[in-house]
Amino acid sequence: MKALKYISLLIFVFTSNSIYSQIIKPSPDDTTISFKVYGACIQCKKRIESAVKGKGVRSANWDIDSKILSLTYNPLQASLDKI
Repeated sequence: MKALKYISLLIFVFTSNSIYSQIIKPSPDDTTISFKVYGACIQCKKRIESAVKGKGVRSANWDIDSKILSLTYNPLQASLDKI
């Protein structure tokens, strides 16, 4: 029974490590740009950030007060025109 617990623990440790390594991390190829996008509320924030999500987009953050969208993307996977 103890062996089963240890094996289960080892499996958990190795799978959690592999999942952590697959989290999207910025790479040296990523480009970050910022530009103004008009909106007024939290619903606008959700829509704006979800509209730019796609292949090659690492992160999108829109600030409600300044109305600035910060977009980090990989230009090798997606062009700014497609985003």
